[in-house]
Amino acid sequence: MKKLIILGSLFLFGCPTIKKDCTFNEYNQVLAKVFNNKPDDQISNKDIVVSKNKNILKLKQGETLAQLLKPYGVNSADILKISNALTPFIAVNKMKVGHKIYMSLINSKIKSMEIPITFNQQVRLTKVTNNWLADKIDLETLTSHKLITGNISESFYQSALDTKAPITVINRFLLAYSHSVDFQRAIRKGDSFRLIYTEKSLKDNIKVKRVDKLKYAELTLSDKTTRLYRFENDERGDYFYDDEGKLASSFLLKTPLEGARLSSHFGKRKHPAFLVHLAI
Repeated sequence: MKKLIILGSLFLFGCPTIKKDCTFNEYNQVLAKVFNNKPDDQISNKDIVVSKNKNILKLKQGETLAQLLKPYGVNSADILKISNALTPFIAVNKMKVGHKIYMSLINSKIKSMEIPITFNQQVRLTKVTNNWLADKIDLETLTSHKLITGNISESFYQSALDTKAPITVINRFLLAYSHSVDFQRAIRKGDSFRLIYTEKSLKDNIKVKRVDKLKYAELTLSDKTTRLYRFENDERGDYFYDDEGKLASSFLLKTPLEGARLSSHFGKRKHPAFLVHLAI
């Protein structure tokens, strides 16, 4: 109840230290949905439907775009025009092995192509008379919330990896808590953690996914639980706040980032050169 009051206050009166610049991300609804194991909006598991006239090609080792497209009636003049049209979006000579190209064919010849350039963007090439026109397309995405819970048995980092949590999310969790928790000394066997992160997938092909952002972090050390909530601001970036509405990064850094092994195991510390740490 206390955390819901804090969240409501942040929504109504703005975040401390950044006034009313932060946005309320509906954590009450998100946390309730995820903790109760209620799924996000139902999504069909069908793959993207490829029509009979559309082929999917992949660049092979040592293969050029010209070699890939030649069997489909693309001549040298076309390749030059295609390369020039793609230049503002992607360098043809930097396309990597496995890069996909989706082609629409008419009478076994290419009428148009779609080439992915980022997770949710692609360039569409269309042949008009003897020219190739290119435009960038933003693909619609779906966002889902993922809940990870775990008990610490060795180190936090290894225990988090064991839950199959994405590395980027684990690192963000460590960074969010690095101002209030000494991960080298405060972590004990039996402590626990819980986190929520978002994952984006393409609406037309949900198998294409990308880890998005850590939204909520919870850490229980010796039966004392602390929680951090993410709030986003377009101008100033992202912030984490605790139950009291205090900015997490305002605390002194408990674990120095330079030279610190946040994933260190329990037991005696060792000097990097002399092996035994003499505590001098």
